[in-house]
Amino acid sequence: MSTAAIYLRQSKEKKDSVSIEAQQEKCNIICQLNNWDFIAYDDKGKSGKDLNRPAFKQMMKDIEDGKVQHIVCYRLDRISRSMADFSNLIVSLEQYGVDFVSATENFDTSTPLGRAMVNIIMTFAQLERETITERVTDNYYFRGNQGYWPGGTAPYGYRLIKVTDSTGKKHSALEIDPEQAQWVRYMYQSYLEPGGSITKMLNHLNDLKVKTNRNAQWTSRVIADLLQKPVYTSNTAALYDYYKLQDCNIVNELTDFDGIGSLNLYGKTNKNANRHKRCREANEMYLVVMNHTPIIEPELWLAVQRKKATMLPKSSPRSGTSKNSYLTGLILCGNCGYHVSITKQTGNYRAYMCSTKKNRGWFTCPAPNIPAKQLEDTVMEDMIRHFTNPAMVQKVKDHYKKQSFITPEQQHQKNDLELQLSQIDHEIDNLMQAVSTGNPTLLKYANLHITELDAQRQTIFKELQQLELEESQQGNLQSAYQFVYGYLDNFAEKIRSADFDEMKMICNMLISQITVNRKEDGATEIVYTI
Repeated sequence: MSTAAIYLRQSKEKKDSVSIEAQQEKCNIICQLNNWDFIAYDDKGKSGKDLNRPAFKQMMKDIEDGKVQHIVCYRLDRISRSMADFSNLIVSLEQYGVDFVSATENFDTSTPLGRAMVNIIMTFAQLERETITERVTDNYYFRGNQGYWPGGTAPYGYRLIKVTDSTGKKHSALEIDPEQAQWVRYMYQSYLEPGGSITKMLNHLNDLKVKTNRNAQWTSRVIADLLQKPVYTSNTAALYDYYKLQDCNIVNELTDFDGIGSLNLYGKTNKNANRHKRCREANEMYLVVMNHTPIIEPELWLAVQRKKATMLPKSSPRSGTSKNSYLTGLILCGNCGYHVSITKQTGNYRAYMCSTKKNRGWFTCPAPNIPAKQLEDTVMEDMIRHFTNPAMVQKVKDHYKKQSFITPEQQHQKNDLELQLSQIDHEIDNLMQAVSTGNPTLLKYANLHITELDAQRQTIFKELQQLELEESQQGNLQSAYQFVYGYLDNFAEKIRSADFDEMKMICNMLISQITVNRKEDGATEIVYTI
């Protein structure tokens, strides 16, 4: 008795699709009519785009081993929708003397007419598959370009909701998931902290058993991807310029970057390219303004991108005073106002010496040298006293709750200035292209207008620089508050046990200036950032 392979496949369970059970029932009848034994091979949930399926591979192995003499399936497209794949399969089956029977299309490959019918039907099956693929792709880009979520799982920090457009059609959109969003904010803020890194974040998240939206452990690649997605931030003019510099294909006009919505970098400009999304450069995708609420402030998002861009291998630091003192660069002489630096004397003895006396002679400044350990102990104990003061502890707790570096009014003003700058730059570019025609009259008026625009640009640029300086100062201040907040428990113990690099980072963050040998009383004065 011959043995048939009943091949079953259903991509997804839908109301209008034929179930695995219904397919097998139809195929069983064919086997009974021909008096064949049968073995069922079930590839439930597998796509028909290619032949790379576990049950199909097992079936082909059994054919090679001589266990199967026939293949029966409900319909040709259960095997494949690709004409090329199916043609190659038929050639392979002929080599092993195996024929193919379709339960619903009433033909088999043991006859010339059956083989001809197979080719005709497979041609239309492939056409159907390509048409479906093209339609799905077009809908994907249409939804994305309209500001809706184009498809797939929502990014971590968001969940999918259904919204209705003006025509009554429903689309998927993003809504903030409060629990996940707090971890997104943590990742962006933590990365910018002194010593912050993806590895530290990874260990912390996994220690706390925080899961991804696929209920899996975090990996460094997943965190790195999250830290560069514009879907988390606002659609400001600064983001427009950031991606314009990368030659990104920006779908919206500059005027759409109003700072209210968000962004999405998606798809691929070359639809034949096979590179995975995470491997594509920004200029290989589309940037579109989205309708959902952002989680991360644009200044914080851009600061993270700047840090990521600078995380390159550095040359070994030169040996010198920086490795002998974690206070280097912070100390001023109270007598002459110049910086004080570390100097090595006999053996391991270290002392702080005024740079004037060190570089120009001992007689130029009367300030005495200070033993390094004496000054460092003084600074450490004063720092502990300052930051464990109850009033300071409460102040740190209050400021830690703040999420934004700048006020909404400052953010609106900054975005407006950036938008004006970008519009002026575009106008100047257009004028430059116009004067390239060589028309003398046009050249005269264009040059005058370019001069006027450049003057406006300089004024706006100065305002923007001042705002960015204030933003940077406030950002550094907020970072200091966040750092101290993390040290509030056992502050003294943590400071005293810190190694050299940690102390250098802590002092540079928390201390503005140290003045030693003050003229009035010879004491040491420490000015803190907070």
